[in-house]
Amino acid sequence: MDIALDTFPCAGGTTTFDALWMGVPVVSLAGDRPFSRGGASILGNLGLTQWLVETREDYIERAVELGAIAVPLAAIRRGLRARLEASALMDAPLFARSMEEAIETMCVARGLGAEPGMKAT
Repeated sequence: MDIALDTFPCAGGTTTFDALWMGVPVVSLAGDRPFSRGGASILGNLGLTQWLVETREDYIERAVELGAIAVPLAAIRRGLRARLEASALMDAPLFARSMEEAIETMCVARGLGAEPGMKAT
C-alpha cells in the first residue's frame, strides 16, 4: 500500500494512526465537526499538515499527487514510525500529567478538591 485515504465525513482514529505507524502516509479531509477532525488532529501533531486538506477536490488532488512521488514517498515512509514515537501522541507520561491536571482543575472549579498541582494527603 502506498498511501491511505482517511474516511469522511467521519475521520478515522485508530486506523489512521495504525496506517502511519506502519509507514503509510494518510490523506485526510478535515471537516467542520469534531467527529470529522480526528485525522487533522493526528497529522497536525506530527507536523504533516501537507497531507491535510479542506475540500473534496483537494482530497482527490492530494491523493493523486502523493501517489505519484515514489522516491520521496519511500523516504517519508521510512521515517513515519520514528516521527510518531517522538511526538506528543505517544508521550504517555505527558498525557497522564495533562489528564491529571485537567481533572484537578475541574475538581477545583466544582469545589471538590485542593488547588491544582497539590497532592492529596
